[in-house]
Order: sequence, then C-alpha cells, then structure tokens
Amino acid sequence: MGGHYWLRLNKCNNVTVHDNIVQMRSNNVLRGRDSSNRSFFNNTCIGTNLAYAPAIQLKNINLNAISSNIQIYENTIYNAYGPGIWLIGEDKTTLVKDITIRNNLITKRGLMPTSTRI
Repeated sequence: MGGHYWLRLNKCNNVTVHDNIVQMRSNNVLRGRDSSNRSFFNNTCIGTNLAYAPAIQLKNINLNAISSNIQIYENTIYNAYGPGIWLIGEDKTTLVKDITIRNNLITKRGLMPTSTRI
C-alpha cells in the first residue's frame, strides 16, 4: 500500500514498472506527467474505499508538453472506486500520443458511492 500515490513519474523518461501488487491508498497506483518511453505491465492494482481516483492516470499539465511511447499492458485492476485508466491533456497544446493500452483486465471499477460521486 502506497502513500498519496504509489508511484508518481513527473518528467521522467525511460521508466519500466512491472511485477508489483499494490493497494490504492488515497490516490493513484501510477500517475505520470509529461513523460515518455514508459512501460507499465504485469502489475496488480487493488482498489480500496480509501481511494476514489483512477488506478492509472497519465496527464500533461505544462504548455506544449508531450508524453509519448507509453505502454500499459497485462495489468489487473479491480475494486477501484474511480476509473481503471485515465488519460488527460490540459488543453490543445498538450499532447499524449503513441500510447498502447492492451490486454489489461479491469473489473469492479467505478464503485464510488452515489452520494459522494464526482
């Protein structure tokens, strides 16, 4: 079980994360910003009622930022209160491209109670 994020990659390139079993604590298992050449595979992300966020979140927040060549595959995500995988670009100048998401098993997600749903 991680802290606010289990792993946060901010402006990191050439990173591979694999073969982990992680319980979500208060936010994402993996959060990436403005980074390229990343692989996230063969991980198990277990949601808890402590975290309403997506298990995996890729986001660009800086103007003209580009995240590219990202591989997310063969992961298992379950019991997440939020989405399984979430990709975000802040505006039309930020770009998330060349992303491959394949062969992931995502079950029992979106479990956030209706009374607190965002």
